Amino acid sequence: MKSAAENAESSYSQLSTIQLQIAQAQPVASSDMLQLLERAIARTQARIPALERSIEEVKMEYNLP
Repeated sequence: MKSAAENAESSYSQLSTIQLQIAQAQPVASSDMLQLLERAIARTQARIPALERSIEEVKMEYNLP
């Protein structure tokens, strides 16, 4: 579970950092910055199934609902 939490934290941190950079670049963010955001979103979305499996394993191990 620790690995899943670290993975989720890393994704959140990366997305938050990019979001702040885009906000600071307003009114127009560069296409490079938007592409970076798109790649970060794609990586995060690709990680979601593994994170969900990790959560389900912990729930089963500790008999959680």
